Order: sequence, then C-alpha cells, then structure tokens
Amino acid sequence: MPGAASRCPPAGASTDVLTGTAPNDVWALGRGECGDFGQYHWDGSRWTDRTLPDFEVLAARAVSRTDVSAVGNYRESDGDVPRAVADWNGSAWTLTKLGAPDAWTNIKAVHVVSAHDVRVVGSGGGRLYAAHYDGASWQEVACHGCRGSRRPRTR
Repeated sequence: MPGAASRCPPAGASTDVLTGTAPNDVWALGRGECGDFGQYHWDGSRWTDRTLPDFEVLAARAVSRTDVSAVGNYRESDGDVPRAVADWNGSAWTLTKLGAPDAWTNIKAVHVVSAHDVRVVGSGGGRLYAAHYDGASWQEVACHGCRGSRRPRTR
C-alpha cells in the first residue's frame, strides 16, 4: 500500500531478539547487518530507534509498554565486555553492569515476574551464572547442583 509505514524493522536492523506486549508494542533488538547493536520499537505506525549504544542484546522480555528487560553484553571502550541488564521505563534505557568481566559470561535468558522480581541466567568460563533483582539491587545467586555447561553423563 503506497505511503503506508513498513511493519518491518528498518533496513539493516537486527531481529535477533523479538519481544512485545501487543501488535502496537513490539521490540526488535540485537546485532545489525554491519555488526552494530540496535534496539527498535514499533508503536503500530512506525519504528523508532531506541538504541543503547554498545549493548548487545541476547534476550529480552516485555512485561508492559513501560517495562522491558534486556540482557546481554556491554562493550566498553577499553575492550572489556561485562554482562549487563538494560531496563526500559517507557522513555529511556537504564543499563546495569553485573560484575566485572572476570571470565566471558553471556547472560542468555531473562525471566520477569514483576518490576521487583527479575531473574537472569547465562554461562561462561566453565560455569553457570544466575542473578536476581529484588527491586532495589542485583545479587548473584548460587546454582545448586549445577556444573557449568557440562551435560550429565549417560550410560
């Protein structure tokens, strides 16, 4: 239809990760064609660039139009890549780095129960990583019975 807005993300934009709450509240996030990172939002009529520079999104979960959690890696200017969580509040992203980049750790999943109960998991450096947000701060949590990324032996 001539003149109609494209429902596809902008050319070159990533669609590695998709999340949303309605047909007029959709996010396309990840690494674009040129290797850059992007976060784009569809409001039902147009795509808007909501990119948080240098943030590689590996997973995301939208709970509402004003509550989106994205997890991944933040690329710092000195080359370090700490694991990070970004939270969209309806108008801007807030980035939280989760510890030093001691060993390569990718946060690969996020589960949002509420604004005061968010959990993330990932792996790297031969171990599993898990953290919990209680509405005030992030805390790493133990993975009882976990042995990194190893699979159980079968006989």
